[in-house]
Amino acid sequence: MGNNIIRFNDSIEFDEFRKEKNLGIRLGAGTEGECFLSGSDGFAYKIFYNYHEKFMRTMYYVDEVITAKDIELKNFFLPEELYTIKNRLIAYKNKNAGFNIFDSRSIYEVDLDRMVRSYYDILGDVEKLSGENIKIYDLMRNLIFNGKDFIGIDTCSYTRVGDNPFKYNKFCLEMAVKDIIYSSIDKDIVLDHDDILELKDNEDIEVLVKKVSKMVKRKKKKMNC
Repeated sequence: MGNNIIRFNDSIEFDEFRKEKNLGIRLGAGTEGECFLSGSDGFAYKIFYNYHEKFMRTMYYVDEVITAKDIELKNFFLPEELYTIKNRLIAYKNKNAGFNIFDSRSIYEVDLDRMVRSYYDILGDVEKLSGENIKIYDLMRNLIFNGKDFIGIDTCSYTRVGDNPFKYNKFCLEMAVKDIIYSSIDKDIVLDHDDILELKDNEDIEVLVKKVSKMVKRKKKKMNC
């Protein structure tokens, strides 16, 4: 695949590399590892747990990891560099997606029209991935809306399959987007009976966001009375 692989002899050598990259800001953590923002180049680095041990909790075959060199995407941040010790993937670098805007702002402060436009942008990337027979994985926990764009992160588990997986990939995207929307509603909006009925049906993303936008405007108007 022509991946950009940087090979280290041992964990001591990689630890020196970590110091050079000034990985001081922790962006998040999951079941496989932690993500840090580099103070030297502005990229995000995911470092797998137990990389200094002989047997790691998470093991990926380096040659099977789909990277930014394999397919050009706007809204999925695929690895740009892979870091290995004895051909074990221990870390990778990708562009920094930022943070989910709903972690710091309420739904009343977010541009929901922008969210709809960004949904169609990332749907275009889903079509490109599917056209290359690439199946996405675990997007529910790895989709961010940073206020401008939806970004899919942590893509190491994406795999090539025999048939075009568009139907499955689109379903995963819709579920992940709806999870972000409904989570923000639960956090910021007190729903009445009419609101619940309005949101009851599982509709497409654009219809759902327009309903939520209308609801937000109605609630803001009441708050300003």
